[in-house]
Amino acid sequence: MEFRVLSPSPRFASQVECYWVLEGTGGPQTFLPDGCMELIFHYGDPFLHNGAMQQRGLLIGQMRSPVTVSPAGRAGVFGVRFRPGGAFPLLRFKQREAAGCLQDCDLILGAALRERIANACGDRERVGLIEAALPDHATHWVDDVLRDMTARRGAVEVDALARSAGVSARQLERAFDERVGLSPKTLARILRFRAALQEGSRPGATWADVAQACGYFDQSHLIRDFREFAGAPPAMSDFSKTANLPRE
Repeated sequence: MEFRVLSPSPRFASQVECYWVLEGTGGPQTFLPDGCMELIFHYGDPFLHNGAMQQRGLLIGQMRSPVTVSPAGRAGVFGVRFRPGGAFPLLRFKQREAAGCLQDCDLILGAALRERIANACGDRERVGLIEAALPDHATHWVDDVLRDMTARRGAVEVDALARSAGVSARQLERAFDERVGLSPKTLARILRFRAALQEGSRPGATWADVAQACGYFDQSHLIRDFREFAGAPPAMSDFSKTANLPRE
């Protein structure tokens, strides 16, 4: 399959990490937790998930475990990968309600947008349709917390984040429930796991070195996170078929 990544316009770069396109035929595709919510639009044949055909438009809530889908024919997929917290201005509901769920986006955004994206003439037209539907993002103090967490690749303490933001740990938890969909601790673990994936892909890297570089207590600590988020320990994980690997 061909996988393409497109950047958002500067106006929406604080909300959208990237747009992506997957086209062609091939085998199963696995997606790992990455701290991002996504919108998925099938303009080709929908995928199969747990033996059932996916809807043509999906909202993918915050994932805590891997998801594997299989093409039912010739794929044509347009995805919108939001930054942590970036989907809230569009969706305007408590993001915790979407965690771990695949929801029919027609029920959330209406069928008209999905149909226009399906009938669009190419990647850039699809990007334009999405960006025309995205509201501007009003600055919120959680944005600074999220930028700090992302820049430090999850190597943060929740209490320190709360103190830096001038709020209590409970206030931080409530804000994350509303705007992010994961607790601060879980998001930090996922960001650190993604950093470990990226470090582990470097030539000559050992998992012991990766654990140290990414702030794990030891290699067994890293292995526990891999079992939860990737479904297997590092030595048994085949990431060659993973569709949302970290990018430099």
